[in-house]
Amino acid sequence: MIKRIAVVLSVLFLSSAAAAAVVSDADIRAILADRIDVQRQGVGIVVGTRTVDDAFLVDVELPADLFELMVPHGSVCVDGVSLTVNALPAPGILQLSIIEYTLRHTTLGAFAAGRRVHVEGDVIGKYVRHLTAPYRTQDRVEKVYE
Repeated sequence: MIKRIAVVLSVLFLSSAAAAAVVSDADIRAILADRIDVQRQGVGIVVGTRTVDDAFLVDVELPADLFELMVPHGSVCVDGVSLTVNALPAPGILQLSIIEYTLRHTTLGAFAAGRRVHVEGDVIGKYVRHLTAPYRTQDRVEKVYE
């Protein structure tokens, strides 16, 4: 697997299939970290839970740099479970909607206010943040939540 990644990376970034032979594991890690810049991660705190119809809603407070990566209906990973962002109801708050099957088959059903959770932001959110940075101001961000 690592050799295939080396070949792909060499073709994409070094523009030479012959260069794949000289790409080490350390080089691959550096290229992945530098070029792809995979998901950002951090710790969130559950600030509330409630049941609405057949959904278990969980509100998680996130650090500002991680919250910037959240996109409504985008992907997020919480405590190792891949989920969809249900909503961004307030600045710094991520809302998850967890169905019964997921509650029964993961540890997410035990979430309660105050619990610390590991959160990984979607790489798409990183690109959205980067592309919109020149157009964003704090005033515009705050108006979204009014």
